[in-house]
Amino acid sequence: MIIRLIGVLLAMLIIHLLTPFWWTILVVPFMLGVFFPHGSWSTIGAGAIGAALLWSLGALYYWINGGTIIADRIAVMAGLPHPWLLIAATTLVGLLSGGLAAGAGYFLRRALIKN
Repeated sequence: MIIRLIGVLLAMLIIHLLTPFWWTILVVPFMLGVFFPHGSWSTIGAGAIGAALLWSLGALYYWINGGTIIADRIAVMAGLPHPWLLIAATTLVGLLSGGLAAGAGYFLRRALIKN
């Protein structure tokens, strides 16, 4: 599972660097579910953890490299006491979206290919 997780993370990072849209990285967990299924929970877990790591590390990178002002302001607007909670919320969104994309791919394959 760790090799699949690293592969998902690297593929999503490459797509993120090549395209300007945030949702294009979710194609990778979806394709993982369609073409490389290894059980529903394993596939969903790899997609979810890969997306969560990418989004949390990206948010942390931008926060450390000069994004503290905007993160502080968004945290105040959202009613959060600390910007770290904003990074945690970003991680949660990445976790849910990656898991849902991988699950959608897995269950689409299962619905189309009957054994």
